[in-house]
Amino acid sequence: GAAPWNDWPDSCTRSGQVGRVGVIVSGLLVICRGGLLPDVTAALDALPGVEVHQVDPAGRLVLTIEASSTDGCADRLRAIQALPDVLSAEMAVHVFEDEGHP
Repeated sequence: GAAPWNDWPDSCTRSGQVGRVGVIVSGLLVICRGGLLPDVTAALDALPGVEVHQVDPAGRLVLTIEASSTDGCADRLRAIQALPDVLSAEMAVHVFEDEGHP
């Protein structure tokens, strides 16, 4: 059976469909060319479910992705990685939030 600390089988299926989980939140570190930070930030702000939380003038951004499925998170991550002038976009944390609990 599943390990007692791992409730993924009840929360999310392999196909990315959401069970009792309300929102999936992923934290990312994005690195871009420093001089193009305004353009990259604007492109990130235009993506649905993406919120930029911190910007470093050297070209590092901390952001979150919110989606209703793991597939949605993966699609947004790939969209961010494909943006012009993004050198790197890596997921740092991935949290399943239950709608019924704070």
